[in-house]
Amino acid sequence: MKILTLIFSLFLISSCLKTPISIEIDNPTNDEINLEIDNQKISIKPKTLIKFKTYIGEHNLVYEGKTENFRIYSDENDYLLNPTKSSYIIGEQFYLPEGIEKIDVEKINFMREILNNEGATNRRLMLVDTISIDSLRLIGFYKKDTTLLLRKIWDYGINEKLPKRIIKKYQNTDTDEVINFLDKFNGRKGKVKLYRKDDFLIELLEKSK
Repeated sequence: MKILTLIFSLFLISSCLKTPISIEIDNPTNDEINLEIDNQKISIKPKTLIKFKTYIGEHNLVYEGKTENFRIYSDENDYLLNPTKSSYIIGEQFYLPEGIEKIDVEKINFMREILNNEGATNRRLMLVDTISIDSLRLIGFYKKDTTLLLRKIWDYGINEKLPKRIIKKYQNTDTDEVINFLDKFNGRKGKVKLYRKDDFLIELLEKSK
């Protein structure tokens, strides 16, 4: 009986680990790309994002003759696979309520560092960073990522547009109160978006006009 129980438990664990989950795979280039994941051949057209069913655990990627391993840790997170190791920009857009013209970036950044260190939120909050994109240098709530596997921290994906505005009424302009208003509910009130590098530069150019 104990042997049967052990075998049954191992079967349950194995079945759980093989439970299918979906990740996204992106091709931000101007050419079709061909790759293999766990011996499964995949072709992705230029500028195309696809869904791919896989499972929790270790995986094998072959792209342009090079082999790499990556690991899916949990089906509670969403992931983007970046086989081309292209640059992606993660940016946060704040939507200020009526009566507030600007935010105290340094103070919000300081508060977020404390929240991140304490593990007070269900995901790490974006901090002010300096990133370089081609010949541009930007400072703000940005992150540049070229890793093979990106774990989702964004609200809006590559093909989703940020809302133009979110209407909120708030009359108190005291800095501490503003920070509290912007950073309650998981520590932030901005909207985070994932961009392909070229899309981010185009949007940046349009905003500067």
